[in-house]
Amino acid sequence: MIPETIGRYEIRGVLGQGGMGLVYKAYDPRLQRYAAIKVMSMGDHQVSEEHLARFFHEARSAAKLNHPNIVSIYDLEDDDPPYIAMECLEGDDLKGLIEKGSFIPFERKLGYVIEVCEALHYAHQNEIVHRDIKPGNMFITVEGSLKIVDFGLARLTSSEVTRSGVIVGSPYYMSPEQVKGLSDIDGRSDLFSVGVVLYELVAGRRPFEGDNPTSVCFQIVSETHEPIIELLPGCSPELGKIVDRALAKDRDNRYKNGNELAADLRKVQAQIPTIHDTLKRSVETLGKRLKYLADRGTIDPATALVPDTPDGQNDYGSLLFVHAELAQRTKKALQSGTSASSARISAETQVLHANAVNVALAQQVEPTAPVIPEQQPSQVPPIPRIQRKWVGLGVGLAVVIAVILVLNWNVSLPIYSPGSLVLNVTPWANVDSITSVDSGEKLPIGEGLITPCVVQLPPGAYRVRVSNPYFGSLEFEVSVSEGEPTLMSQQLPDFKLEEEISAIFN
Repeated sequence: MIPETIGRYEIRGVLGQGGMGLVYKAYDPRLQRYAAIKVMSMGDHQVSEEHLARFFHEARSAAKLNHPNIVSIYDLEDDDPPYIAMECLEGDDLKGLIEKGSFIPFERKLGYVIEVCEALHYAHQNEIVHRDIKPGNMFITVEGSLKIVDFGLARLTSSEVTRSGVIVGSPYYMSPEQVKGLSDIDGRSDLFSVGVVLYELVAGRRPFEGDNPTSVCFQIVSETHEPIIELLPGCSPELGKIVDRALAKDRDNRYKNGNELAADLRKVQAQIPTIHDTLKRSVETLGKRLKYLADRGTIDPATALVPDTPDGQNDYGSLLFVHAELAQRTKKALQSGTSASSARISAETQVLHANAVNVALAQQVEPTAPVIPEQQPSQVPPIPRIQRKWVGLGVGLAVVIAVILVLNWNVSLPIYSPGSLVLNVTPWANVDSITSVDSGEKLPIGEGLITPCVVQLPPGAYRVRVSNPYFGSLEFEVSVSEGEPTLMSQQLPDFKLEEEISAIFN
């Protein structure tokens, strides 16, 4: 039964169940404002002196703090029943938002964690450790601000309310020292819990999961979490390092204070526009690669479809999951390629390898011919070494020209000569531009030039840009010398030759 009044407060409804009591929504007619009234309640159990002491300790802990990201305490009464009057918040806690699958922009997620870190830094400076940081104790108001609530487990450094050897906190978010029941808990314990929340917001799952609390506690103390970079390969390495440091088992290896952790997160937050564009290009490249595999018959065309992101969710966090899904599909496709596509990959690889070898041999041609030995009348004249190498060069050039003609019938090829640039890009690429480094002038190379190819160039340094719709683009510099051919062999960034070759044997 809901009471009509508690103290001077008019009860308007129930807000929820707190750690040690019921929470009512109430109106204060004296100050004409709403408040949240937490009433001490232990259900059918009698309230002990210890519970009562902890209940008031919560109020005194939070009342000492005046921070925009910590719930404000209005009043404390030891009436019957005892109650705490605090700031009334409209909104939902972070746990509820996560469970409902509510969309939270990635920058906002980082913003929430930054606000928690700064609020905890303030609390720790005031000698208060929260000890139960978790999404359920992070309240998001309708205005979008964050408030840390429920200091029921908070411990003043001079207080003995929380006894040594008693495990307090929520198992999934506890620090190793809390699990061990250590008495000298400090602010770094809260920062470990923040690391768990950060991991969950980024990866969509907690770092330590188990069928029961005992299993979870064992993992927290003894097992290393799976790095975020392995779950989400497109994740910023800097963010991965931040999470790993926050979740260090040894508290001496964690962040020293909340402001230090917040500062590193702000750096990542400032990089979001740049790393978002990089990740988006990577997603596009993976999509093209899957289409490439689908066009070759390696995978079902449906597998090449890029997952849609809900309206308004084309942010960095959403792209991380899309990238991870596409990367996983690509890996599976290469591992389970059909025999027909594997044979085709093998043939392409052999042609490209032969071409690279022959062009490399062409660079070893000797400038002068050795003396031809005297011929015996009855013998067929032996082929001198220089002639054998010219034969090899001819075969190599034939392979190059044949491959180019197969790939593009409209290419006008220059004749191979000293001062030429031989471009061999694996698996193949369009030659987009060749620019003189000294003058900045773009050379007229014509349209449709595809590697492997040979381009005659005056001596000098050049910047070459090539691209492949399936495996990305590449830009590099090369120096062309007078009187000798220059071989430039490159591999496109998203083409993994080892994976393509291994698919042949899978």
